[in-house]
This record gives sequence, structure tokens and C-alpha cells, in this order.
Amino acid sequence: MLAVVFADRQIHFFDMSTGADSASYPSGGAPLVFSGGSSGTFRPDGSELAYAVSSTTDATSKLVTMSVHDGFVSRVRIGAGEGAFDTPSLWTNGGIVATSGLLGDTGPFDAVVVSPTTGVETASTHINPDGGGPVYSSDGVHAADTSHTDLGDTTFYSGGGASPHNTLRTFVIGAHARSVLEEPHHELHVLAVSPDGSTLLYYDDSGSGGTAGITLSPDFGLFFLHDGVRQQLAHWDGNSWRGAAFFDHSDAVVARHVNGDEQLLMVGANRPTPTLMDTVAGGIDGSPFIVTGLR
Repeated sequence: MLAVVFADRQIHFFDMSTGADSASYPSGGAPLVFSGGSSGTFRPDGSELAYAVSSTTDATSKLVTMSVHDGFVSRVRIGAGEGAFDTPSLWTNGGIVATSGLLGDTGPFDAVVVSPTTGVETASTHINPDGGGPVYSSDGVHAADTSHTDLGDTTFYSGGGASPHNTLRTFVIGAHARSVLEEPHHELHVLAVSPDGSTLLYYDDSGSGGTAGITLSPDFGLFFLHDGVRQQLAHWDGNSWRGAAFFDHSDAVVARHVNGDEQLLMVGANRPTPTLMDTVAGGIDGSPFIVTGLR
């Protein structure tokens, strides 16, 4: 099943086997609309959808759940403050995993778990508001993000934040994040966290613009990080890796943009080189394959 919201503010549920629009319900009633960039996530049994809606009148937001069978909407969680919102990422038996932020702000500030029945926040970890947001494991417990640490390479971008994101952090939601890798003049990007949280897949780019000898460097490119040990999966080649998902503890699929094409590749701890799975020719940089999950 696929859930899509259209300009009519209706959530449409599509049957993926037939493509039919099987049902549609109001997303929460005017003046509620989907939060910008918000995603949704289904309950593990597929009976409900969790998503965020924001009010156009009072700058508040709500994390809500909707019954797939009758469209009943429950306003699970009111924003933690004026303009606050939760963007749900996944729904596990432990609750709804979401990233909290502020409407109109550029960065997240907490990774949270919310009870789908009471709307109470059951776990929370503060994250770097200047980073790209956390990446969650499919277990709904483990996560990773990037942050800036003063390693003698601090610069500031137009938004006022410090860069580059030279520190890779891991955490269990509800506990403090800990740094597992610090690289001055590097720009780190978390792509995926394995199902048990033991392995990170990340991309390491230059944070200072220097590229001399970088294509042969063992310190730049695509990596696994397992129990503190790095494994280089691919050297840096000027092309950016965009998104990924693990399908077991040692293999993942990754998207990247190469010379106008969008590629999907398989990588693994026991694969000497990435294996090309699919290509879309003539893709536009910035609109690559988006890999969100596998089952």
C-alpha cells in the first residue's frame, strides 16, 4: 500500500499490486495540511498511517495517526511548543520514531519515540540542529548523525552554523550520542544504519575543497564502520552517494549520481567492488533514486 496526499488535502491509499486508488480520506480537516517535507509511516500491521500536519493559522503542528480502514484520525501528539513538529520516520512495536524540529527552521533538534496510543514521548536524544538529521535503523532503536567538532577546520556557512560535519555520532534513542569518528577537513554523510545498529554506511567527502590524491586515498569515499573498524567500499571519484538501505547486516543498496545518470548499486562487506543494479539515464543532479527501506 502507498499513501499519497494531493492538493485536495485528501490522503489516498493505493493498492501497489493493482495501482488502484482503494480509499481516500481527509488528512485532518482544514486548515490542516501536510508539513513541508513530511513523510509518513505505517503501523507494522499496515492498519494505520502516522504523519504530521501543520496549521496554517496558528503555526502549530500535530503528529497524527489515521486508520486505513475507515479514515478515523487521532491527534496523537501536539507539538512540544509553538511551531514544533514531529516528522515520523518509522513505526515499530516500540512506538513511532520521529525527528522533531521547528516549523520554518532548517534543522532538527531531537530524535524521539512517541507512544501511538497516548501521544507521550517515551524516549528522546538531542541531535545536531545544523546536521542533515538522524538516520534510523529499522529496529527503531539505533541511529546515527553527523555534527561539527572544532578540529581546527571550523568555517561558517550563510545560515550561521559551523561546518564541516566532521564528526560521526551514534546513539540509542533515549541516550546521549557518542562520537565514533572525527576527521578534520572531512565532510561526513550518514547513509544507513544496519538492522541491529552494529554497522554504519557513510560517505566521506573533502570538507576543505582539496582533492589532490583523493581518488587513491583510503580516507575518502564510501565506507562501512563496524565496531569501530572502517572498511572502504569505494574510493572517492567526484560523484556523490545519496541514500541507502541495508537488507541484512553486511549488505546494502546505495544510490549515487554519475555524469547525469542515477545509479543503484549493491555494496557489502564481502564484495570487492560495488555491483551495479539499475541505471536511469539523463537524471537531474539533486533528484536521484531515493532509497528508504527494504523488506
